[in-house]
Amino acid sequence: MGRSENTLTKSAYYMAKLRDLTSSNNTSQLREIADRGGIIAIVSTMRRHLDEDKSSRVELKARQKDDESLYYRRLQQLGVACLANLARQDKLISDIDSQGGTKAIFDAMRKYPDNANLQEKGLCAICCYARLADKRKGLLESHDTIKVIVVAMTRGREDVHVQRRAIVALHRLSSAGSDTCSAIGNSGGVDAVLVAMRGYPKDEKVQMLGCALLKALCRRVEANKTLIVSGRGLAIVLHAMKEHETNPDVQEDACRLFGHLSNCHLERKFSIARSGALDRILQAMKRHPERPSIQIAGCVALLNLTEKLDIAQMTNALGGALDIVRAAKVDSPEHARTIINRLRLARYAPIVWMS
Repeated sequence: MGRSENTLTKSAYYMAKLRDLTSSNNTSQLREIADRGGIIAIVSTMRRHLDEDKSSRVELKARQKDDESLYYRRLQQLGVACLANLARQDKLISDIDSQGGTKAIFDAMRKYPDNANLQEKGLCAICCYARLADKRKGLLESHDTIKVIVVAMTRGREDVHVQRRAIVALHRLSSAGSDTCSAIGNSGGVDAVLVAMRGYPKDEKVQMLGCALLKALCRRVEANKTLIVSGRGLAIVLHAMKEHETNPDVQEDACRLFGHLSNCHLERKFSIARSGALDRILQAMKRHPERPSIQIAGCVALLNLTEKLDIAQMTNALGGALDIVRAAKVDSPEHARTIINRLRLARYAPIVWMS
């Protein structure tokens, strides 16, 4: 990949060949590519052509009138794809990182934020890194990773694959702890995932991944709970539950989310009750009796909500609530018994109107 009159076209050709080779699931082949200097070749080529000089652009313009920077973008796109393919092997991630591959990926993502294919491959690499605790820490400390992901989501709203990869990346990073969850919320991550869910209501993966991420972000960070409610998150999650009633993962994570949101916060309890979440939680429990985790998640949410007498009366008014909770006693006996007692008492208590 040396310099010559047609360096760009040759570099793009050989990079495409490497991209095809690294697409293999053959572990030994990927290891051989790395051992033979493949990573260094990819990174050095990306670095050499990232900041093209004017003379190169003038020379290229004669051959590529439509877009003088086509080959530069193409090289970065192929390079990121190669590194992302190699990063699928956990044992190669340290080699990629030590040889400058991580920096090359982030530099390319910042340089071409509107290239959806490049962003999707870069996010794929981040997802691979974020599987490993030590690399996850390095991403958060050195590369402003959360901001890069949020920018990718914002600029790539028209590409569902970018949205999916970005949500997975944020979800894996969120496992680093409450500080990271708080940073995701402060960087616009909550708003970005809500926009993605609102933009792709029928895409099951976006809804499933989005509910899981929102649940993780608000589990230990109060500010994120406020962001979800103020960003019309309740309506978005309820629509996901309605649109994907047969998906147990969507139902479970949505129920867990409502459990977190309703914990120790009176105003949010009433907001959730008024939104129609009570009926959706009960329907999820009724539709998926074979899934103990949904029964438990639903009971936790109802336990938090029915703490208020007027919400317990609203639950009774939906009809069939007692039978659904009774059936859940097998999987969540303590919570179910408490809810049943509250619903029974609410039957005979004076009607209370929520203020």
